[in-house]
Amino acid sequence: MIRERWYAILEAKKVKNKPVGIKRMGEDLVLWRGPSGEIVCMPDRCSHRGSVLSTGRIEGSCLECPFHGFQFDEEGHCRLIPANGKDKPVPRAFDLHTYVTREEHGFIWLWWGRRRDELPALPWFDEIPATTANSHTIILQWDVSFERVMENMLDMHHFPFLHRKVRPQPGTLIDPFHAEIEGDVITIWGNLRPDNRKSVDEAPGVPFKTSVHFPGMMIMALTPKLRLLGACVPVDEKSTWLAFRYYQSYIKAPVIGKILAWISAYLELKLVHPDDERLLGTVEPQHPTMGSYRLIHADKGIGLWLRHVHKQTRQDSLVLSEAEVTAGLNGREKHVHSSTS
Repeated sequence: MIRERWYAILEAKKVKNKPVGIKRMGEDLVLWRGPSGEIVCMPDRCSHRGSVLSTGRIEGSCLECPFHGFQFDEEGHCRLIPANGKDKPVPRAFDLHTYVTREEHGFIWLWWGRRRDELPALPWFDEIPATTANSHTIILQWDVSFERVMENMLDMHHFPFLHRKVRPQPGTLIDPFHAEIEGDVITIWGNLRPDNRKSVDEAPGVPFKTSVHFPGMMIMALTPKLRLLGACVPVDEKSTWLAFRYYQSYIKAPVIGKILAWISAYLELKLVHPDDERLLGTVEPQHPTMGSYRLIHADKGIGLWLRHVHKQTRQDSLVLSEAEVTAGLNGREKHVHSSTS
């Protein structure tokens, strides 16, 4: 679960006037809207005796625990312990940690990392339309690891085999093929065409282009006027939450355009995604590294993604080690100060 990154964790429209419980990054989280309307994200467990907060309610400007009525504000501070009385101060030990979130592009984004004064921009693509009027979104949860899901986004040569019922005989040769990384964006593009010794001009086959904004955002050109945006985030080590949003520009009339996008999404939901989930759930290892298996030229995009994971993981380890050393030194200084005083 790659740290120091933004993840799209839920459609924003799912959080209205009630708390919503989800599991992401292996953590049970509760999302709710504070008095300003902004999203609040905190652990979905009361600090008192561990009850599920998402089954509680919004009371004034606080989230109220359904078990004993403890109330938490949008900063995570426990403001009320009813059994103690309204006038009694609340020990800070009952406060809850809150996560940094943003609400943009129709998603709620979670910053999975250390708090900073300045955070990087959200992983988005400039070519995505500003409006969702001619789009449709489907939400899935696959019993597949996050790594295997992201590898699949950068794999085109499985298409003529795993998805042959969608488009029979699209060709099995990947030629030409290119893969590059620029900053945090990995892009693959080329042609999937018949292996008949003809040139690409004679037998161009099916062109493709996919970009992944590391670690979990993807955009794929399904046709010249149909694009697929994918938001992927780990639920835990064994499963992944996916939001697939289909944008079409064939028809721009609001109602008809949305229906056409829905048809595209429905066909993929029935014909493509079940096969991907079924097969990906059987491959091993579920958490691959650079040395887990052999790759070919058509897997170069996957190799770039795995290498970026390795680089990021090393950086995270260094940052965490430095933080631990700093915390240890601070603790030692406090101990020495306490002893000498």
